[in-house]
Amino acid sequence: MAPVIKAVLLLCSLVHLTTGAKILLLPFGMVSHVMSLESIGRTLVARNHEVHILLSPSSPYLDQLKKKVR
Repeated sequence: MAPVIKAVLLLCSLVHLTTGAKILLLPFGMVSHVMSLESIGRTLVARNHEVHILLSPSSPYLDQLKKKVR
């Protein structure tokens, strides 16, 4: 097995030993990017990470996302 793959597998096996991280998600202007990162963000929150999504005030998805968070 390649050394890089071994290292990645080792790190993945240790993930459960760590505490949550602070993560900033930066989707680009496409709504599909926001939706994809929202799903990833929810998964990370469920795993005890603190997640923030940075959106432009003019983003068409901003109001929908605010309603889901509340």
